[in-house]
Amino acid sequence: MFLSKWFPSNWFSKNEKPTIMDMPHLVMEQVLDNVDFLTILNLRKVCKSFRNLIDDIKPINNLIIIRIYLEFRRIKVELVFDFEEVFVNFFLFYQEGPEENSCCIFKDFVEPEFAVQKDGHFVDAFLTDFEPILKNQRSKLTELEIKVNCFYYDDDYSFLSQSKPQSIFSRFLFKKFESVSTMTCIVERRQDDNIANEMIDGIWRILESRTVPLETGKLKLIVPKSSQVVRLLRSIKTNSLHGNRANQGASSPGDADLTLDSKCETFKTMEELVISKFYMGNPILDFLHIPKLNIIRDSIPREDILIIKQVGSEFFLIKLTREPLHMLPGDSDETYAK
Repeated sequence: MFLSKWFPSNWFSKNEKPTIMDMPHLVMEQVLDNVDFLTILNLRKVCKSFRNLIDDIKPINNLIIIRIYLEFRRIKVELVFDFEEVFVNFFLFYQEGPEENSCCIFKDFVEPEFAVQKDGHFVDAFLTDFEPILKNQRSKLTELEIKVNCFYYDDDYSFLSQSKPQSIFSRFLFKKFESVSTMTCIVERRQDDNIANEMIDGIWRILESRTVPLETGKLKLIVPKSSQVVRLLRSIKTNSLHGNRANQGASSPGDADLTLDSKCETFKTMEELVISKFYMGNPILDFLHIPKLNIIRDSIPREDILIIKQVGSEFFLIKLTREPLHMLPGDSDETYAK
């Protein structure tokens, strides 16, 4: 009774040992700025307190290049690190699993048999792993590439070639088989388009959640839709944009028309713009501040031609074409205004 009257109730309780999380915020920020990228990712997995701290501080790391390639039923990611001018490449693969609603994850060029298998779609697994990377990247990247053009569509995408049938009965079967194969091809194309759109939309949602745009020296986009270029550009700050339209079989013709937001801060400070397989809809006046320009137009009004002559034609490379944009360069006659 005497002791409890004069001393606090917790006086004799064992003192708790201080933890690293009791360090001042400024000290923790200095510590995180001096550890490598992979260590930061491992620290995020230690506990919720570390994860919240890292997401709040967004430490500087040595990651300089991110390349994301969507291949056939697989996403390949290349990360390039700069360890005091010693560049190290790191590869990750997210692949469709052997079972339904499963995926395989493996690094570098390890055989798929040694991959880690998880439940869920491989796009979801990729977005889950790379959300903290894309969301918390504070230092400026040298290059960011998002490429969906790593698989190509063809009329015989899933067609089994056969020799020309001789009998009436065999010709009947061949025509039936050809019809079924064409339908399979269309279904496969639509599935690939859905996967591509799902990946790009997921990346855009992550970038949109950032408090400041992701900075990169060069941005390379190969995407199915022009709207995806516009959306990504709103969340990315870059000096150079190389945009190209992916060879997506189910994309509509309207997806080839690209009009960039001239009020976007990234567009205002851009120094290089190279657009392929998209028809640019902006007036020439929107591009006068860009030193290096290479775009495609389906037509040029007379007033735009006068503007080009006034400012100096050496700043512009404009292709005029009426041919389908999926054709390779050299397959159609093109008129150049230089």
